[in-house]
Amino acid sequence: DIAIEYMEEMKDSPLADDDFRENYLYELGLMLTEYARTAGDAKLRDQLYPQARETLEIYGQGTAGPLGGAKALTELGNILVERGRQLVQKANLPTQKANKDSLTIEARKLYDEAQKMFENVEEFYRSELKDSTRFPKSIDPTKDKKLFDLRQEYRAQFGKTGLDVATVVYEKAQTYD
Repeated sequence: DIAIEYMEEMKDSPLADDDFRENYLYELGLMLTEYARTAGDAKLRDQLYPQARETLEIYGQGTAGPLGGAKALTELGNILVERGRQLVQKANLPTQKANKDSLTIEARKLYDEAQKMFENVEEFYRSELKDSTRFPKSIDPTKDKKLFDLRQEYRAQFGKTGLDVATVVYEKAQTYD
């Protein structure tokens, strides 16, 4: 709560630099997501996740650029996976026997949506890494450290996104008896 209030106050502050203003919505979305994950109250989580999702969607569609959009999509996918897990847990409660099928179907839809997001992000990194005008085949880290480090970051994100796809497929598979 305090961190979110601080972010809200700082967004219009003259003390905030351009980088803060550009990434404000992304950071706010991450904070809302983390707050939702750690909230003990299910009703509060149900309010926070949609807020986080909306904030990240606005960031991804705004001036974030392709990399910012990929980062936002990754976080959105993570939110959907988390929500799917919560629905599966709820579906497995003895008190939810009557709703188990509908909750499981809803969780699968969230997993499918997350998988598509992760696959789009994976394709973004794949195409960026293949673009020889962006990343030449050989980059000398002593001459162009910034470009070398950026390529390394893209490679790491590409690998992580592949794991995200595999994880969501696994999570969905676990919903079948």
